[in-house]
Amino acid sequence: MYGRMKMTNDQVPDFCLFVNTASKTSAIWTKADGWMECKPEEFEAILVVQELVRNSDHPETTLLQIKNAMQEFKSDSDDE
Repeated sequence: MYGRMKMTNDQVPDFCLFVNTASKTSAIWTKADGWMECKPEEFEAILVVQELVRNSDHPETTLLQIKNAMQEFKSDSDDE
């Protein structure tokens, strides 16, 4: 069946990546914030994240590791 489907709140994903290699556009979905379009200069980084998650045997763990690394990087940058 094609077309729009209604999803309950429990079925809506917490996180989603959109990557269009033809137009080099990307966006991130979070349940809390909805869709956030990424800047063109962020495309390659989002593409790497997408590949890591897609090819991971444990995508949720991979996302958490990426999130933790980003938070650690940010706190290290704030300390300087």
